Amino acid sequence: MSRPVPKAGILDIAPYTPGKTPVPEAGRKVYKLSANETPFGPSPHAKEAFARVGTHLEDYPEGTSKVLRDAIGKRYGLDPDRIICGAGSDEILNLIAHVYLGPGDEAVHTEYGFLVYPIATMGNGATNVVAKEIEFTCNVDEILKCVTDKTKLVWLANPNNPTGSYLPYAEVKRLRSSLPDHVLLVLDAAYADYVEKPDYDSGLDMAKTTENTVVCYTFSKVHGLAALRIGWMFGPEHIVDAMNRVRGPFNVSAPAMLAAKAAIEDTDHVEARPQGDAERGEFHPDPLPDHARHDRGRRRCVPDQAWPRAARGRELRPASVAAHDHRHRGSQRARSRGLARIHATQ
Repeated sequence: MSRPVPKAGILDIAPYTPGKTPVPEAGRKVYKLSANETPFGPSPHAKEAFARVGTHLEDYPEGTSKVLRDAIGKRYGLDPDRIICGAGSDEILNLIAHVYLGPGDEAVHTEYGFLVYPIATMGNGATNVVAKEIEFTCNVDEILKCVTDKTKLVWLANPNNPTGSYLPYAEVKRLRSSLPDHVLLVLDAAYADYVEKPDYDSGLDMAKTTENTVVCYTFSKVHGLAALRIGWMFGPEHIVDAMNRVRGPFNVSAPAMLAAKAAIEDTDHVEARPQGDAERGEFHPDPLPDHARHDRGRRRCVPDQAWPRAARGRELRPASVAAHDHRHRGSQRARSRGLARIHATQ
């Protein structure tokens, strides 16, 4: 029997497997901490904006997310024309791969990095290369060991999900200066709002001043809009222009766009979090010991097509409690990475 066949490499990709969704209980809200769902919910202004759009669902959204890009630009001091929005940062990551990766290219990510990176890489025919982490922390030298003349892109989640560790900005700058100019550095700052360490920076200034660096953000975490799937990226004008040429029309829904605008303008909601240990209740997860190793038997610094499938079912889930802890607890948001490295099972 003849039937359509996927292009080469697609069936080698293990599909992304989210954490298990808890069974709803009558009268009780269950939070999916393995996905870092915030128990504090989104801004009331975001809820109001979402509800208002509900009276005009027959209307197409504005196609470039201009009102949201303007709000983001005002919040961070960025040129709105260098911002692109998407259906979650996942869409942004896939757009980047679609534009800059193809057969014969290589992309590097670290061994406990976000599982969308290899999916986006392999989905565009490129080769996935895994760099070793040291004590569950990204290491610049290990990344650079993996760079070859075929490398076109480096994915770096900083802070990293699921380990909760981060690279100081000085190390990020060392990585950028050591990479060839043609290699795109993608800084995934989905968890940047968690960190108040003085040596951390999301990299927006680097994206302002270089031609080969972009920074991605999400509204799913600190802003509590996970259900709406909304994210954004800031980068050089030529990169944003290229991505806009393949971005789907109306890729951000009107409810997501306007709720996200209201959320990013409500800075008080992000800061108004309960203090102390009460929010964690009786849940006291054990941190991963610094000497722990989770060697899945993968090759190091070599093309690794089998990694996503080998990792499935054994992946370290996001350091949910720690993430909420140092995102939402005022002066103690940026906790030591020992606390952030937590086994959170599915």
